Amino acid sequence: MNACFGPYSDPPQANNPESGGYNRYVGFRQFLKESAVKRPADIMVMLDEHPDSINDGYYLNNPGAYNPATDQIAQVPGNWGDLPASYHNGAAGFSFVDGHSEVHKWVGKTSRVRIKAMDGAGFDSPSLNTPQDKQDIRWLLYRTSDR
Repeated sequence: MNACFGPYSDPPQANNPESGGYNRYVGFRQFLKESAVKRPADIMVMLDEHPDSINDGYYLNNPGAYNPATDQIAQVPGNWGDLPASYHNGAAGFSFVDGHSEVHKWVGKTSRVRIKAMDGAGFDSPSLNTPQDKQDIRWLLYRTSDR
């Protein structure tokens, strides 16, 4: 589940009354109510996560890396936080706040990592250097949260 839904379980990082003070990413919405989502057709709730990346109950990637106003990745993470799956011929399934779901096909190599352990021990994630890799992370981050 997208970590931007429900109160984040770590200690509060920002005094944000809308999220009860529990924000994973300061400056981004931590959605506690469906009505707080301004773009319900664009914000994902659930997704297929890569089996080697599953280590807890929520999916983390920093939405602050993407600036939708300029369509630029402001601070490219060195690699993925948690990794989406690529089970479906290089694609992952997503469900959104408005109830629709879709399968998104990845174009970069870093989002299509082979399964190694399936034990939450982590995954090998190459740097996000190519335009295709940046296109994949941009697609995902835009669908994670709002400022």
